[in-house]
Amino acid sequence: HFKRLLGNAWGVWEIITGLKAKANFSYDQSTSKRDVYLPTTFLFGQRTGGNASIGETNATSKLLEYTLNYTKNIGANQRINAIAGYSYQLNNNDGFNAQNNSFVSDAFLYNNLGAGASPKPTVGSFKTSQTWASYFARAIYTLDNKYTLTASLRRDGSSIFAQNKKYGYFPSVALGWMVSDEDFFKNLLPVVSSLKLRASYGTTGNSNIGQNALALYAAGGSYNYVFNNSIATGVTMSQVNNPNLTWETNKEFNIGTDFQILNNRISGSFDYFQKYVTNLLTFIPLTTDFPVSYYAGNAGKTGTHGWEIGIHSRNIVSVDNGFSWSTDVTLSHYYSYWIRRSESAMRSLPTYVNPKGQFDNQGIIAPIGTTFTSQAIYGYLNDGIYRGN
Repeated sequence: HFKRLLGNAWGVWEIITGLKAKANFSYDQSTSKRDVYLPTTFLFGQRTGGNASIGETNATSKLLEYTLNYTKNIGANQRINAIAGYSYQLNNNDGFNAQNNSFVSDAFLYNNLGAGASPKPTVGSFKTSQTWASYFARAIYTLDNKYTLTASLRRDGSSIFAQNKKYGYFPSVALGWMVSDEDFFKNLLPVVSSLKLRASYGTTGNSNIGQNALALYAAGGSYNYVFNNSIATGVTMSQVNNPNLTWETNKEFNIGTDFQILNNRISGSFDYFQKYVTNLLTFIPLTTDFPVSYYAGNAGKTGTHGWEIGIHSRNIVSVDNGFSWSTDVTLSHYYSYWIRRSESAMRSLPTYVNPKGQFDNQGIIAPIGTTFTSQAIYGYLNDGIYRGN
């Protein structure tokens, strides 16, 4: 069973000419419930005397945004558009599950879990919460509808990180030039309807490492133990706290062009990009003699560079019979590689094939500074088959 409720409310107030304030609130709630019973007429149900389980999860997301938008024309050929705002998002997730078996009758289905006689019925629950808070600003300056300068800055915060690492700053800047609007270009290449050159550099943040990145303890399950001839609930340390865990940062440089030719019958774009990801978020393995196996950390830096071309053509445009034919072609090429990887994390990279032909992430420790292609698989070279007498 799945139920979902969506809601949204907003309001706009024009404070003065050109300056508008907007408030927006959105709400998203969903509930998912799964009831399962495997009767004794099934093989697994027969082995367990009937198996019943109930599981339910609830997810709630609340988003609140405030923005100020200002637009101003300066003279006849200049325009400024600026926006500043604040956003806050809260996500809550909770759920439970219960399971029992050894029922005297299949008639109970999953409606009476207490009727099961399993010596070890299972029950569990969870709850997680995560918040984000952001301040942001962006300004766009346009001159003669030909030259555009855009600058922005974000201050993003996440509850995933420790108190001294919650916030990250992410600026960006972009330039645009409508070359086709220049007088010299119109006479030079009249076949080109539109040509724009652009360049940009920007940074963005990523906090996607899960809501349990700082959860230090786990209980129950395989951690239980026997005490006085009965099973007692065990609690164990599940991972090491990392007060230096911080935002993963994506830095990207892009230059490109957008064009239209032959009265807009053919249009397309070309982009060349370089992207670097620093402070990669991951779970870093620890040595085997340590009480826990991993911790959440920032493990290194990757790089990607490449290009992409997209072409769209309107081959047949018909108004009378309704038939039209268009074509889209996209070509891209990129290369991704590791620039830096922490010493402990090198145990899990690259993916390694051991001499038995099995995947093994722990079988190789590469020297620090070694550059590996992202997503590559490495293994031994085969010198041949040894044949004895």
